Amino acid sequence: METNLKAALILSVAICLSAYAPMATGQVTGANDGYSDNNVRLAIRKAEHLRRSGEFREAYRVLCSVGNRPAGRTGAALMNSLGSVLQDLGRLDEAEQQYRRSLRMIESQFGPDDPDLVFALNNLGGLMMVRGRLSEAARLRVRSLEMRERSYPAADSVVLRAVENLAAVRLAQKRYPEAQHLFERARKAWEELRPGAPEAAIALNGLGAVALHNKQKDQAAMFFREAIDRWRPDTEPLLLAQILGNLATVVESAEALDHYTRAVALVEKHGGLEHPLLATLYDAEAACLRRLHRNRESRELAARARGVRQANPAGLSVDMSSLK
Repeated sequence: METNLKAALILSVAICLSAYAPMATGQVTGANDGYSDNNVRLAIRKAEHLRRSGEFREAYRVLCSVGNRPAGRTGAALMNSLGSVLQDLGRLDEAEQQYRRSLRMIESQFGPDDPDLVFALNNLGGLMMVRGRLSEAARLRVRSLEMRERSYPAADSVVLRAVENLAAVRLAQKRYPEAQHLFERARKAWEELRPGAPEAAIALNGLGAVALHNKQKDQAAMFFREAIDRWRPDTEPLLLAQILGNLATVVESAEALDHYTRAVALVEKHGGLEHPLLATLYDAEAACLRRLHRNRESRELAARARGVRQANPAGLSVDMSSLK
């Protein structure tokens, strides 16, 4: 198996974390919120369906097609959904603006404890994590989880997703026992709800990242493989690409190349040729090719990685010092 553990940890943790934010988008707006623009709500639902299937550009077009944005919950939901699509497209600065506008709108109009805050809190927390601002990410996601726990049963899917999202932050903060506890809590709850549940794939991926940190590479590979096996077809392709990248760090080079190739194809198709996630994947695939003595192809991929970074100077600026 591959022995470059430091590189594997960087790829595994950075990749494991980067796609949690879009999972909890598309909040349901109240029917009595004072705004009755059903076209906006229909656009949000349609865009979320498109986003989950990887049609990010079409989802963006749908959200922008509604014209002037309403106030209140409907407007906040629209901004939050738009932020998720922008993040999927790698337009991170714009995504952050939308999340923060959504937060401010709800807080100013409905108060700091309004239930609809949990969506923008979670998504902004995920974006802050990807950008290396881990303290802020933790604060946002702890707040989101606490609000959900006040409104839903402990085993409700809304709570379990928030548990996984906080676990991802703790992993990035190198608080590994806490991250493992949270991921295991979520995995166990999903299994109790439905044995073999596809929803457990995210927790399994997180447990794989913890196992990799603990240098338990065989166990990490087992978790990553199970996460991929449970993945629903045509759902969240960017996150699937990232789990494939995780698995590639703990298998032999020939198999790893297959996983990197599949992951890159998913990101290129759904995120575009300049998506910031591609820089990490290109570099990892290039290193794999060097180990297979395919140096010309390795140099080509390394050059493509540089091009992606030049196109995304902010990019996925995870604080790599926290992942060593």
